[in-house]
This record gives sequence, C-alpha cells and structure tokens, in this order.
Amino acid sequence: MYIVFHVGKSGGEGFCNFLNQNKIHHIALHVHSPKINNINILNNNNNNKIILLRDPISRYMSVFYFWLRAHNYYISNKKHVHLNIVKNNIKYFSKIKTFQDLVTELRTGGNLKNLAENLISNMHHLRQNLSYYLGDNKIIEKNKNKILFIMEQENYDKDFNDFNIFLNKKHNTPIDDNFCSTILENYINQRNSNGCKEDLYFLSEENKIFLKKYLSSEYKIYEYLKSIKEEVNGKIKK
Repeated sequence: MYIVFHVGKSGGEGFCNFLNQNKIHHIALHVHSPKINNINILNNNNNNKIILLRDPISRYMSVFYFWLRAHNYYISNKKHVHLNIVKNNIKYFSKIKTFQDLVTELRTGGNLKNLAENLISNMHHLRQNLSYYLGDNKIIEKNKNKILFIMEQENYDKDFNDFNIFLNKKHNTPIDDNFCSTILENYINQRNSNGCKEDLYFLSEENKIFLKKYLSSEYKIYEYLKSIKEEVNGKIKK
C-alpha cells in the first residue's frame, strides 16, 4: 500500500486519480487528517510513502486563486460545493483582489495587513502547509528511508514518467504518455475560469523576495526535500 502526502495544490488530485484508475491501493493524507496522525504515519514502518512537493510561493498563489475562483462562482450562482469555506472567505476577497495585493499588504503594513496575515494563516490549504503534513526536517531526516518517492510539481512530467515506469514494472500498469498533458490542459482551463486570467498571476520581485523570507520555515522543509529528492527517488530505479 502506498501512502500519499497530498499537500494541497501540489498536483495530488491528478496523481491520485491516476492511482485510482490503475487500481493501485493507496491512502491519501489530505487536509482533514489531524497533524499528529500525519506525523505518526511518517514515522510508521510503511516504506512506500510518496510526498507531493511544490514551491511554496507558487503553491500559496495557486491556493489563493483557487478560492478566488470559488468566490466568484458563489457570487454569481449563490452556491458552491465548498459552501462553508467559500462563505468564510468572503471577508478576504471582498477587500483583497489579487495575490500581488495580498503580499504588498503584508510587506508594507498597509491597512489590510491584519486581514492579509489572517488569510495566510487560516485559509483552507494554506494553514495545512508542509509542517502540518511532515513536522520538521529532523522528523523527515529520521524517516528518510521510509520515503519511496518525492514528486515535484515543477518537474511533474519527468517525475510522473519515472513513477509511471516504476508502477509498470511492479504492477504491470499501462504506460500513459498523455496523462500529464491532459492534467496540464485541465489546469490551464481551470486557471483561466471565473475571472482569474493569466495576467493576475503576477508577483513583483520585491514581493517575491519578501514572501520567501515570510515563508522561511516552509522553505526550509521544501529545500531539504529537494536536496534529498535524487537520493530518495533513486530507489525506484534499482
């Protein structure tokens, strides 16, 4: 059995759909699992753990626009599958319209700084960050040998292909050359829906520098996982 640490907006939905389509037995830890349970599971003796990874700034931006699209849909239709979360987010999106505006408020201490800090700390998928799923680098290092694969959003095509080949050898699953391109196409279509066009996905250099420092604890875990990725992923090629 595979255990997938499905960090929000890191490609987990598509990856887990692929596992489901090929009837690969797995458990996806996603959002609702209490923190202590996730860390206990990282500690357990299962050596088939998969971590989904994405650059924190990119992930935070993706979460922001995911919920902005949901907000826009709710405003137009007065309904949404995640109704309670969307209603709770109205206080944010009624005043903060872009991710650039959000980070600018944090950096400059503007009138909406407290609201921006509350959004970063409490928005669904943002408060469930890497430390929520994995604890810290000491815990990860202690359990490094129990991690089978690290799949990185920024390297999704290659990582998915490597894992696809591994599953083919181990479980005789088919090689799916079109799966990643289909995911990418769906992502672009979703990203441009409900008033969230490409030009909104902009962050100034000064805001990028600030946000990387602001998310320094998240980046410590992210950079450590990237540093061990080649060693960890080498297991499936043996």
